[in-house]
Amino acid sequence: MYAVLLAEQTQLPDRLRRIAPSMARLDWLGSYRYVESVHAALDAWASASSGNALLGAGEALMRITTRWKRFPCVLSQLVRFARLHQEPVQGRAL
Repeated sequence: MYAVLLAEQTQLPDRLRRIAPSMARLDWLGSYRYVESVHAALDAWASASSGNALLGAGEALMRITTRWKRFPCVLSQLVRFARLHQEPVQGRAL
């Protein structure tokens, strides 16, 4: 990804052209694999935005991520509950 970005620098807007080498060197895009990095980026964009359209987006992302991390546990509990409370359908269990 960075090779393409750097190879096509002349096509980039001025600001992106200036920061592209730092993006590649510091692996900005790779850091987004961590939800905390996305949270920080959203907060930075919100503070830089005059309309603050993203204000609170980082915190909302953290809440959603926390819930999704619990999803496998919740799903297994739902399956157990369904199995315990299921009425047999033609002798078949869930």
